[in-house]
This record gives sequence, structure tokens and C-alpha cells, in this order.
Amino acid sequence: MTKQRWEKAFANLFSQFAGSKGVAPAEQVTQYWIDDLTTKVYLTDKHPDVIAVSLTAGEFAQLLNNRDYLSLDGKVEYHLYTENYRKELEAAKDEANTISHFKKQKIKSRCMGCTLTSIAFNRSRDEAEIIYSIKIVVSEATDKFFKTLNKGRDGKLLDRNVLYEQPYKLNMLKQNGVWKINNFVADSEITIPE
Repeated sequence: MTKQRWEKAFANLFSQFAGSKGVAPAEQVTQYWIDDLTTKVYLTDKHPDVIAVSLTAGEFAQLLNNRDYLSLDGKVEYHLYTENYRKELEAAKDEANTISHFKKQKIKSRCMGCTLTSIAFNRSRDEAEIIYSIKIVVSEATDKFFKTLNKGRDGKLLDRNVLYEQPYKLNMLKQNGVWKINNFVADSEITIPE
């Protein structure tokens, strides 16, 4: 996908933006800042690094969650990873494990958007931490898959075609001018929006 198409998709994918002029009003949900160890310098959503990191996070959400066990590429998102992270995943047989999991559980899922919470850059702006939630719908999966997801849940249960949100934390590095994912963690706290 071209950069222009991703920029357009970015506006549709993320449901919250910071519109400030370098300040962080109390009502602002999404925040972008540089942490220089003494103060936070706030950035706007127009800052080139904020845009680049957001586009990578959005593409990652789409590629990671738009999956169908019948025609699955277990490493479709690997081009977004740093070389070291890719090697780590390859050594752990991530691609084979992903394909096995999706086929065994007969999973078909779609990314329905994201809610960006924050992007924190280091002082030199070559590292970033992104906190966001990915909105996902699983249209098909085994009963065992949903039983596992719902274990220990109170209230509304996850099921086929129910929108849910899963928080993610991405650690990114800027390498040769390009933002790459160096690690990510998916939170186990899955919520169902009201």
C-alpha cells in the first residue's frame, strides 16, 4: 500500500487524535510526547515521527488481525519488524506456530480499527513506545477458542461477530529513517465496548 493510501487509511483507522498545538489539554485522550527525563515536550498529530509511527502501528494492526485460516500467511507483518526481532521470531518458529494455531482453531478475524492512547519518544527520537487498542471481530472460530478466551471473564462473553478491543504496547526503533517494531505485547485484558 502506498504512503498516501496509508495516510488516508490512518484517518479512518484511528478513532482518536490529538489536535493540540504542542500542549496537552486535560480532555485530550491521545498524547504524543518526547520524554527528556525532566519534562515532557508534547507533539501534535502532524509531527512527521508521530505520523510515521502511527502508520506503522495501523498497518501492523491490520496485517496481524485480518487473517483467515484457509489462506494464511503466518509472517505477513514481518516486514514491519526490526531485523533482530524477525530473527528472534524465526528462531522461535513463530510463523509455523501462528499457522498451526489459526488452522487448529479455525480462526477468521478482522481488524475494525484502533484507539491510539499514547506515543512516547525518547529524547533522540529513535525509539518509541506506542500504547493503543485494536478493535477486532472474530467471525469464525472453534467453540474451544471462545471458551479459552472467556475463561475467568465476568459479564459479557466474547463470541462470533462480537467486537472486542485488545490493548497492545509496541516498542519501535527508527532504523535508517524507517520506524520498525522491535517488540510488542498484547494485553490479556480484552474488553467489549458498550
